[in-house]
Amino acid sequence: MTTHHGGAGSDPGPEVGPGGLGERLSRLLGMADAVCGDDEQRREPLVERGAAHGLSRPMAERAYDLAVEELVPPAYGIAVAAAGISVQPLESPEPDVGATSSGEPDWVDKPPPPDDADAERRLRQTLRRVRSHLADAPTPGEAFSALAREPDLETFDY
Repeated sequence: MTTHHGGAGSDPGPEVGPGGLGERLSRLLGMADAVCGDDEQRREPLVERGAAHGLSRPMAERAYDLAVEELVPPAYGIAVAAAGISVQPLESPEPDVGATSSGEPDWVDKPPPPDDADAERRLRQTLRRVRSHLADAPTPGEAFSALAREPDLETFDY
């Protein structure tokens, strides 16, 4: 998985060229137009649609599930993941130097690997932003247009 990190000192403007933020936002708006009037909510057809737009099947399934959890139409979750758009993450504090492990036994459930956890956290955060725009906008297309104007979006390959 590759990501674009828009850390301190990076240019906040849309990237130009293939795969840049501007292109991905255009793709998101096109995908949003394609699913806005679609009442399809069933898992399998939407997961297949996500796979047809370049998502891995596990990521399409995760996007579906997270959208349902975040109270966003599942097709919109798949559109966001397939377009590769993310709200820039809030930075978590670095652990203290010399911090030790929890000492829990190996059989205790472990959190997902950092890349998987980062992808889930970013998609959740982005879907919450989508939900906010859906609540404020009269149509889903206008909600996605408002999302595309957000200043803290960046590319992220889910």
